[in-house]
Amino acid sequence: MCGIALWLEWAVGVRFQWCGDSASFGDGAVPQGQFDGVPATLSRRGPDCCWPRADQPWRASSPCALLGNGALKLRLCGAVLHLRGVSGPLSQPHRTSGGVMLFNGEVWGVEGKEDTLVEPPGTGESDTLWLASRVEAAHDGPPASFVERVRNALEPVQGPFAFIYWAEREQVLICARDALGRRSLVRASDVDGGFCISSVPPSGGVSCWSELPCGVVAVDLSDVTRPSVSRLAWRGHHPPFLSPLWWAPEAVSPDCVVSRFHTLLADAVNRRVVGIPAPALNGESASRCVGDVESCQVGVLFSGGLDSTVLAALAARALRNLATVRGKPSAPIELINVAFGPDAPDRVTALLSFEDLIAAHGRDAFRLLCVDVSTQEVLEAEQELLEQLATEEHRTHLDFNIACALHFASRGRYCRSCDGSFFAEQWWRDFSADADSLSPLSEQSRVSSRAEAASKPAEAGGTCVVCGAVAKSRCAHAACKLCCKKLRAAAVESQDEHVSQVVDCSARATAVLAKLAVVPPHARHTTCPVHREKDGCARVPVAEGDDEGGVTLGAGSREFMERRYLADCPEETAGCRVLLLGSGADELLGGYSRHVTALRKRGQAALREEMLLDLRRLWTRNLGRDDRIISGFGREPRHPFLDEEVLKFVGKLPLPALLGTLDGSSCGSEHETKWILRQVALDLRLPRAAGFKKRAI
Repeated sequence: MCGIALWLEWAVGVRFQWCGDSASFGDGAVPQGQFDGVPATLSRRGPDCCWPRADQPWRASSPCALLGNGALKLRLCGAVLHLRGVSGPLSQPHRTSGGVMLFNGEVWGVEGKEDTLVEPPGTGESDTLWLASRVEAAHDGPPASFVERVRNALEPVQGPFAFIYWAEREQVLICARDALGRRSLVRASDVDGGFCISSVPPSGGVSCWSELPCGVVAVDLSDVTRPSVSRLAWRGHHPPFLSPLWWAPEAVSPDCVVSRFHTLLADAVNRRVVGIPAPALNGESASRCVGDVESCQVGVLFSGGLDSTVLAALAARALRNLATVRGKPSAPIELINVAFGPDAPDRVTALLSFEDLIAAHGRDAFRLLCVDVSTQEVLEAEQELLEQLATEEHRTHLDFNIACALHFASRGRYCRSCDGSFFAEQWWRDFSADADSLSPLSEQSRVSSRAEAASKPAEAGGTCVVCGAVAKSRCAHAACKLCCKKLRAAAVESQDEHVSQVVDCSARATAVLAKLAVVPPHARHTTCPVHREKDGCARVPVAEGDDEGGVTLGAGSREFMERRYLADCPEETAGCRVLLLGSGADELLGGYSRHVTALRKRGQAALREEMLLDLRRLWTRNLGRDDRIISGFGREPRHPFLDEEVLKFVGKLPLPALLGTLDGSSCGSEHETKWILRQVALDLRLPRAAGFKKRAI
């Protein structure tokens, strides 16, 4: 993984006019001199090597190119976290025969293998060198089609990437992101008309940056007074869910759907955890692999829920197989769990699933790292988090709360390492066996509670003053549950100076605020006698259909609240350089409550439409944000559920096969979310994770 950036800086007094598709580059917003801080920020993403030096202003480094007799300076910056290849870090920017390249990504595979010219990198080969050879070949041909040839070289790549290339002969600057947008690139203009494209903005760059769209962006600089911008989309169905045949009603389900999905997901995890070089020590070559136990290289953002527990089990199996081949024990996988309170549901599910993982794979396969975060720590990290969110679209309460969990997990400091020795203690046996206290965590309780609510007549309370739905009697706002929650959140915001900076400016949020205006601020209450907060947090809006059930602790709760499970556990720092995330599982497999609602109320066509909408906005809502947050601590996020082979298989399924309802028995009624993944969890001997419901971060 790398941090990459470019800066186009025009000399003082040079007059120029953007041409082509360049509206987004023409408006100055960033104060003068802010781009100087980019190398320092990128160096956190790439601690193995960085150029130019992070301790000096970017402006002080030698430019990569001087154009128009010095009228325009092109500066490039690259910082490397070495995770592929056995020959040690390859410094960036990397000079090729035709220009200078920056590459942040991995090549897991290549589409179109029937073409003998398209072969993936060999074992231990540098992805950057492999891709550089393909890009160099694009220089052979007419200059007019050069950008198209570069796009053709990048298009078959399977894996996440962000790419910057300066073609010296053609005088063209090319930037690209993979079709899913798994690696961040953000852009901003300065007050002097120049612009910067970077993996992450520098400190002080709040709200001035925007995401670079997926695809290819080319800037023709042959005339520095008239720079021309063009955009090229990926051809065909890139990403594959743009195909009209995705989840087609007429699709035929293959045999052994669950076992085939299990195999493809296991292969995706294997590609992402095997062969990771350990960091170089004292100038030694970074050729040691993860099979050596000197250091842990693989971690999982671990809530103990369905997605993360399945990933942890598959990773353990992959590393165990590697250890058998190498004849050396593999390093334990770090399961990083973040909690914002002593009774956080994610801590409960993490401990329960950790017990199942140890039973299936042994105590030496994992280290559970418990990170407890106080409100004061969140407030101290608020400014840094807002800077990493970068764009105005991500300045929402939901993004901020997700960013908090990702930030403290990837920071990896002040962790208490839990070895599970308490599993034999009586208090834990009582606690884990108390089915009544833990039932709100289960998927079946969600299905049962919705069915029960649907069978009961609504409690008379008139209509909601905001949306017109049925209101609950005695509600403080005479509103339905969801509108009351939003009004309570608005009341808390008006009283809390610490959340005043986190403003949701999306169109949806604006529409919500307009509806809430029917209840004036002086009539809004922070509490309601009917709609009580279950987790003590009123400032976080909950998406419609994604209600969160609280956990009422029973037997063994006193010991749990006292964190008896962390007794005598040492404080440690996470060492993993790769962090597996379950991103895409809910969007791909139908994991949100709104998917259930769409199926129940409007049928399979509506469900398909809702799930496709979630997939298409993944890159804008999730992936770039997560990359910026996690990579800032020298760790790389990897997303097995978004592996191209997994995507293609799931997209060819009819929805009933995905939902486990081929006989039509449950279509249009309540069903388990992510049915196919729950079957995989059962195959992996993870019964608790298989039963847990979806919980938002």
